[in-house]
Parts: sequence; structure tokens; C-alpha cells
Amino acid sequence: MTSIIPKKIHYCWFGNGDMSELEKKCIASWGKFCPDYEIKQWDEKNFDIKDCKYAEQAYASKKWAFVADYARFVILFKEGGIYFDTDVELVKMFDSSKITMPFFSSESCYRYSRDNFFYKNGEQNGIEDAVNPGIGMAFPAEHPILREVIEKYKKREFLIGNHLYDKTTVVNIVTDMLIKKGFNPSKKDIQYVDGITIYPPEFFSGIDNISKKDIRTINTIAIHHGAGSWLSGKEKNIVLMRKKFKGKGAVVYLIGCMLTMPVQFYYECIQYGAVLTLKKYFYFAKGHHKVGILN
Repeated sequence: MTSIIPKKIHYCWFGNGDMSELEKKCIASWGKFCPDYEIKQWDEKNFDIKDCKYAEQAYASKKWAFVADYARFVILFKEGGIYFDTDVELVKMFDSSKITMPFFSSESCYRYSRDNFFYKNGEQNGIEDAVNPGIGMAFPAEHPILREVIEKYKKREFLIGNHLYDKTTVVNIVTDMLIKKGFNPSKKDIQYVDGITIYPPEFFSGIDNISKKDIRTINTIAIHHGAGSWLSGKEKNIVLMRKKFKGKGAVVYLIGCMLTMPVQFYYECIQYGAVLTLKKYFYFAKGHHKVGILN
């Protein structure tokens, strides 16, 4: 394994859709602040979707963001470099001499307790940090942590029975993996885990993921605009309703989620039918909290 991280910025664009003006602006910012970096798009033409059953199923289901969740690690494992999602805007020169590599980036979130329906009580009302590989990560080719994530995906399947899919994101998978290696989601500082630097939200998030407040400092390199490309239109409406409860504490947010659940149930019954919707909530009751319905 080489320790050299090439001057390449990778991003994924599966599905052949049109980019929004925001996404075009974000990609343009990479060229502006990293003029000596190669910017490389990955899509159906240059990435083997059939390399992994999870990715193949996600692609067939037209869930492009979940394809990218896996693909980004294969890309960096083969070529090395930096990865950004298309909703990440650079706001200053990316100075590799001041950024310790390899690195991951984190952003604020509500950590879900798998033991029950309630959220953990973190240091800030249940708010902790989760590692989000999409807002910025850099690795040399063949780094072992990349291989570990790839192997986890190769053991997973995207589909859960007929018309249901696993909504677990790469954020959940990588954060849980790094917690086992020593990452502390309650620590609001730079962390060093297994030879990897993990930067707190002020570096690559720029906007607090819970309160949506501007958290930029002199350390901020990028802003994550949170386009939410994995959500359908109606799911985004639910998320927007729940955002009104964010930043007001874990208990208030939980109550907000419970109040909006009947609305979500109604939307899903209209869109997918009562049978599929009830099937999803049956899985939810059994503890599968990350289940989505396919069209």
C-alpha cells in the first residue's frame, strides 16, 4: 500500500439525471480552490455496477445515492484521492499541508439507540457526531479501512423481500465501524482513530446538520448543503416537517417524529398501497428501523 494520496477529486453521478444549479456550483468550487487537482466523474460508463450485489440491487432500484455509498470506497481503493458528494462546496483552498491525511469528516446527528425507541442522551441533548464519508474523505489507494468497508458491503443486500429496501446509509455503517475502533461521537474535536484523522463538523460541514445554523470558523474548508438525493419528494416533505423540531432537544425531536408519523403513514399508503406500507411498519416493529418502500 502506498502512502501517497494523488491530487484527484472523485465524485459519483449515477442515473444519467440532470445536475441542479447547486451541484454545478459545488463542482465548480473544487476546480476553483483545487486548480491542480484532476476532477473525475464516476458513473455507469466507468464503474462496474455488477461488482457487488448490494450496488447492483440499488442501481436496479434507481437508488443512485446508495450505489455511490459503495462505489466511492472501491474508487478510492483502486485510485486513491479525495471524495466529495456533489452537494459539498469548497470555500477555501484545500491545503494538503495543513490537513492531516488520510481523513474522514463528521457532522452532527441524533444517535439512535438500537436498544429501544428512544435516543441516547449525549453531551448536547442527544446530539453527537457521525462520520459522513460523502462530505469529504481522502485516502491512498489500497488503504485497509477502505477494504474493510468494501467487504462489509459485499456481505449486505439492498433488497429486503419484495418492494422493500435497506435504508441504512454509509454514515451508519462507517460510524458504527469507527466507534468500535475508538471514535467518540460525543467528542467535539479532531480525533485520531486507527491512523486516520477524523475532523469535526466545522471543517467540512459548515452548516450544523441539526440546527441548520452557520458553524463556519477559520478552519472551515467546505459547506455541506445537504441535498438529500436519496429521498423521494414526499420523504423530503416529511424531513422538512421534522426539521422544525430539530435543535430543540432529543425529546422534542422524538415527539415531532411521532406526531409526523401518521402523515408519513398516509403518504406511504397513497403512494405505495396499504399492504406494502403495513409490511414496512411490521419490519419497523421488529426492530428494522431503516426500511424503505420501492415504487
